[in-house]
Amino acid sequence: KNMANHPDTKKPMFDFPRCLPAFMDVINREKPKSKTHKEIALQVLQNIANNDKTPMQMIQYDGLIKSVISVVAGDAFEGVNDVARTNAWLTLQNISFITECRDKLFYFPGCFDALTGVLDNKEDNVKKNALPVCLNISLATNIREDMLNHSTFIPSLLNIAGNEEGIVREKALSILRNVANHEKTRSPMFDFPGMIDTLLSVVNKPLTTESKTARE
Repeated sequence: KNMANHPDTKKPMFDFPRCLPAFMDVINREKPKSKTHKEIALQVLQNIANNDKTPMQMIQYDGLIKSVISVVAGDAFEGVNDVARTNAWLTLQNISFITECRDKLFYFPGCFDALTGVLDNKEDNVKKNALPVCLNISLATNIREDMLNHSTFIPSLLNIAGNEEGIVREKALSILRNVANHEKTRSPMFDFPGMIDTLLSVVNKPLTTESKTARE
């Protein structure tokens, strides 16, 4: 974990033949010897992904993203192993910081469904971890029309924007802003059921301390 956190070792660790298979084996075990093993394996991936050169290779590495997604999708509603789940989110977040990786994550089988599948979760921390990944992905202009057409994504964002507060609401509104910033989405976004009513209701809501801090 500590070696993977050094800038000079992230890429060599990724390239070392036995490293990633070992970490993925721990992540994919239904019953690891200790839940700490899975948490640390995911933290290593999170650290390796915090690099300009490794994220695209991680997407291309057979089975790696699928393994990370399985933690997010499998644990999100069960409240099991929250640390491992958070490390999985942060791995995806680090990958989504890289411009070339954003549309690749969006179209990766099961990835965006896993992201959107937790947006209605009652646990605030789940949304706090998922929304930054969605926000980074929404910076890719070529996927905004498909984002708009996803069956649950926009309704979930409107629900968060209309009923939540703080950084969660701020992130949801930022994503809506990005999705609307496209020639083919502006009119459909305006006509989307509940869109204008929700946005107008937000205008009249006071900013919380957390929201003010997020905007400074």
